Amino acid sequence: KSEENPPQLCIHFDPDFITLHRIKSIAEQTGAQLHDKFGHLLVEVVGNRHARHARSITRMLNELEGVVDAFAGSSGWIRMEFDKSKTTIKDLIISLQDMGLSIKPASIKHRNEEVETLLKKESKSRDRSYEMNNDIEKPPAKNEENHEESEAKHEDDSHEHDHDSDYEDEESHDHTHDHGGIFGEKTELIFSLICGGLLGIGFGLSYVSTVPGWVSLALYVSSYFFGGFYLVQEAYTEVKAGNFEIDFLMLVAAIGAAILGEWAEGALLLFLFSLGHSLEHYAMGRARDAIKGLADLAPKTAL
Repeated sequence: KSEENPPQLCIHFDPDFITLHRIKSIAEQTGAQLHDKFGHLLVEVVGNRHARHARSITRMLNELEGVVDAFAGSSGWIRMEFDKSKTTIKDLIISLQDMGLSIKPASIKHRNEEVETLLKKESKSRDRSYEMNNDIEKPPAKNEENHEESEAKHEDDSHEHDHDSDYEDEESHDHTHDHGGIFGEKTELIFSLICGGLLGIGFGLSYVSTVPGWVSLALYVSSYFFGGFYLVQEAYTEVKAGNFEIDFLMLVAAIGAAILGEWAEGALLLFLFSLGHSLEHYAMGRARDAIKGLADLAPKTAL
């Protein structure tokens, strides 16, 4: 097995004792049994900020009961192999949501109707603040009738155009809801810049004798809030899973600086660390956009 090629099974046999036809029959029967026992889930999620976060998600998924193998890519795709007798797709979707991830309908190539049905049911029964509801809702009002007609056609196995239109709607919402913040995918970067701005203003005012000291302190505290907003979320997720990553260590260092009265140093630490996080996330988003742009250039049908 390699990263580029699918796993292969090599069988050595003695033709004097068993025929090739018999081996093929056994392999087919075994494959059917494996298909009945194990399930496969491939979904795209929103909320995976960077490569370290993806590794953390992979660890937590592999610790779930019934999960045989799982992998979360930094691009947002998550693949899971699971034992159907121990868990279900619904349980896995709920586990992903509990990790702070919102699930988007799969792409056309990997579209899974069972997953989409479960997502729609969950969005109605669970009052969640994730953006999954926005990703799976119907198109705007003027297209509702066409969408309903396309769903009816899907039941007759003529759903190619419906999937194309749905996928375009999903793509149009990706950038506005990619990060889940008030400023869209740039929320973390903007928060980081606000953190740095407040730090700079507070540090400058600390040298003005006519300005009370509490003004600089208030600016430092505000800088802590914006610089540690996403850092606290990630550190909490890691600690909850029993892992201690650099996010937690940076948070402890910033709190320690505040306890010692060195608010400026702690705010500077949060600013630099959050800026690195946000730039990493922004670069990943640009790379995804470039890859999607190349994919759009490819013809949908081959002659």
